[in-house]
This record gives sequence, structure tokens and C-alpha cells, in this order.
Amino acid sequence: MKKYLKETKTIQLVIILTMILSSLLMVINSYFNTWMTNAIIDGNISKFIKLAIGVVISMSLVPLLSYINGKFISRSDQRIANNLREDYIDNFIMTYTPKTDRKKLSADVISQMTNDVNFIIDKGVNVFYSFLEGCFGVVFPLLGAALIHPIFLLVFPLSVVFQTILIGKISPKIQALAGKYSKQNQVFVSSLSDLFEGFDTYFRMGNSGIFKDKFISSSEGIEEKKYIHSEKQFFYKSIMMGLMIISQFLYILVAGILVAKRVTSPGSIVGLISLAQSFYSNTQVAMNQYMNLKSSDAILEKLTSFDESLDKIKIGEIREGVFVRDLSFSYKNKKILIDKMSLDLVMGKKYLLIGPSGAGKSTLMKILAGYIGDYEGEILYDGIEARKIDFKSLMNQIIYIDQDVYIFNDSIKFNINLGKEIDEKTYQKALDLACLNKLIESKNEGDNFVINADGSNISGGERQMIAIARAIASGKEVFFVDEGLQGMDVATKNQIELNLLGENIMLVMISHVSDDNKKLYDEIIELK
Repeated sequence: MKKYLKETKTIQLVIILTMILSSLLMVINSYFNTWMTNAIIDGNISKFIKLAIGVVISMSLVPLLSYINGKFISRSDQRIANNLREDYIDNFIMTYTPKTDRKKLSADVISQMTNDVNFIIDKGVNVFYSFLEGCFGVVFPLLGAALIHPIFLLVFPLSVVFQTILIGKISPKIQALAGKYSKQNQVFVSSLSDLFEGFDTYFRMGNSGIFKDKFISSSEGIEEKKYIHSEKQFFYKSIMMGLMIISQFLYILVAGILVAKRVTSPGSIVGLISLAQSFYSNTQVAMNQYMNLKSSDAILEKLTSFDESLDKIKIGEIREGVFVRDLSFSYKNKKILIDKMSLDLVMGKKYLLIGPSGAGKSTLMKILAGYIGDYEGEILYDGIEARKIDFKSLMNQIIYIDQDVYIFNDSIKFNINLGKEIDEKTYQKALDLACLNKLIESKNEGDNFVINADGSNISGGERQMIAIARAIASGKEVFFVDEGLQGMDVATKNQIELNLLGENIMLVMISHVSDDNKKLYDEIIELK
């Protein structure tokens, strides 16, 4: 958290300054109370009134400081939340590896970007401010009491010593509970995503009761973890409160003895009461908030720490091709799907991958494209094994298209260039080769026509055509296309296939093609 506080150090300085001034005003007010009491005992009404006016003036500054403090804390929350999300996204992009379960990935990310960030702000950053405020509320009253009599330098801190020892034993347990709560929260979000994605299926099958049971079970799971986390914190806080009561008894005893022996004035006990209340209440606040602060450490670590392999090799343009050597693969507890396969996929050439359903065509394609890494043998990109290559640099060189094309809720043009500036010639070429001009001409808005989320207002074939245009516009030269021409009419499908075959790219295609088109491929790879 230090990193994020340093990034907003100007804001933090203002927050700290307002806290210090507020604490000093409370101490000053305690001294005013002492002097006012002595003035009343002495019968000096004039002095009493002047001191009372001083109290009003000093305390009128407290709300102003409170407003300034709150305003800058809100700004700090905003900046730190944005910085947290930015660091998360940077790390996410840098360390991303292929995920076959896109829905689970999005649910996990959304959970961390909302629940975990909010947890860090609420239980980390804001708790830090409360902890800091509590510390100032301890230090300044202690100094103020010491000016009345040095013995309070010993009496006041006794409770802090006991509580510090207790906190040292409690903190690891609080952190562990927070980690479990965060994981359960992530499971809850993922479970909700899965449930509501499949609600229509439950409903059509007359199983809405099962849907409700699963929803309630998920809700009870997250609330149970939340209850355990909160209950334990309240338990530990209660123990500290008991220590506080014992400490206050010791203070009252000492203060009474000092007044009785006339070491301090009768009015000083009033000021001491005020200072003690501030000291002990802020000690409790500081200790409680410290526990909360420690609970956020586990979440912050999870949110900002990513596993990153430093020995990955970054590659540039692929010049020779992709070479498969003795490739074997099987899913867990299943028969071998690919056994000792070797292939040479040379740049610029075209390959058609055929075979019956279940023969492993899509699996082979995912292995070639880096989406599956737990295989035996080697996949060599210009002689470098795929598992040793930095995945981001690999994705900068290849295109992988399957039937599950993601379409954004944005214009046709955005869905092709994905917000990246490309020259008009390249863009038009992408439209031509993907046969998209007809779709664009049919819309009044042209390529500014906005597609619904996941392409619900265009056909499946048109989604695939956009994916083809997106690939061509990227300028990459290695294409893995897994049934990427599905949902199109025969004429459009054949034309796009011919267009791809005519491009200077390495094309590996899984598709049901005509006998005439088969002849245009450099090699047909058959899986059995």
C-alpha cells in the first residue's frame, strides 16, 4: 500500500496535516476545560467567560478541518482505486495466458476489479486513515497529560503494550480469514455468472427450483464467510475493550491520588479526563483499525501480484514457420488424442486439417496457437519451443479464429480495427476479403452501425466475417482458422476461402470445403 500512498503524496500530506491540527485542537480544548474549572473554583467569572469563548473558537475550526480532511480522503480513494485497477490491468496483460473458459475469466476479473478493489479502499486505505487519526489521537493527548504530570507517560501507555502484544498474535489469523473471504467472494461471482447464463436452460427444463436452491446456496456460502470474518474481528475487539476498561481504572486511581495530595489542581482532573478519553478511545480505534488494515494485506497481495516467468523469450516476425516434432497429447484420464505427430508448417503455405469429429483437430489447433501447453514433444516457432515464448509476443505474430467469435457492443468498424488506427487501404482490403461490403451497404449508418453485445443483431456468419476482417486488418501472417467460416452461405464461404488462399500468409484451416478448393491447399493433414 505504501506505493499507492506515495503516488498521491501531496494529497496524503494535506490529510495528515488536517489530522494533526484536529488532534491539537482537542488537546487545547482539554486545557481550556482545566483552566475553566479552576476559574469557576476561584470564582473568576470573567476569566471563565473568556476561556469559554476560546473553546468555541477553537472547536469551530474542527468541522472545517473535518470537511477538508474528508474531501481529500475522497480524492485519495479515487486516485488509488484507479491506480490499483491500472496496475492490475498492466499485470494482467503482461502475464496473460490463454483461458478456454472465457466466462470464468471475466467473472474472476470483475470480482477483483469491484469487490477486491472496494475491499482494499474500505478495509485498507480508509482504515489506514482511521489508524493514523487514532495514532495522532493517542500521541498528542499523551503529551498533553505528561505536561500536567510526567507519571501519565507511564500510566497511559500500559494498555497499549498489552494490546500490541495481543495484536501481534491476532493479525495472522485476521489476514487468513480475509483471504478466505476474498476467495469465497470470487467463487460467488463466478457461480452467479454461471447460474444466470444458464437460467434459460433451467427454466425450459422446468428446473427453476434447482436454480433457486443453487443461488441460495451460493449466497449462504459468501455470507457465512463474511460472518466468520466479522465475528472474529468483533471478538478480538471485545478483548481489547476489556483491557481498555482496566487501563482506565488505573488512570482514574492515579489522577485521584494526585489531586488528593494536591500535586495537581482540582481543575486538572477535568482536563485529564478529556485527555484520557481521547487517548483510550483513539488507542482502541488505532488497534481495531490496525487489525482491519492487516486483513486487507492478503487481498492487496492477490490483486497486485502476478506470476510472471522472467525467462520467456520474446519473438519478432516469424520467417520460417511452425514445426511440430513428436507431439503427443491427451486430456486427463482419457485416451491419447494425438500420438507422436510431426508436421512442417512453412510460412506462405496453406494447410487443410480434416478428420472425423473427436479426432483432435480443434485440440491440435489450440496447441499450435499456444492455448494448450501441457503437451509432450515440441512446437517450434523458428526453432524456439512455444512454451518458452512470451505469450504476448507470440500473439503479436499469429491469428487464431474459432467459431466462438467475440463481438463488442460497438460499431462494425471498431469491431474490425479494435480502436487501432489503420490506413484506409488496409481497412478496405479487410472489408473486401471478408465480403463485408454488402452488410455495410445494407445499414444506413454504414460501418458506424452499432452491433449489440456479442453480436445479437447480426447473423452468426456475419460475426465470422467480422472476425476474418479483423484478422486481415491486423497485418499478421500466421492464420489458424478453426471452423471460422461457419454460418455463411455457400457462395460467401467459398469466396472468403479463396480470398484467404490467395493471400501471402501461412494458413492452417479446419473447414468442410469442396473438392475443387481442396486442390488449392499445399497439403491436407488428416487426423483419424
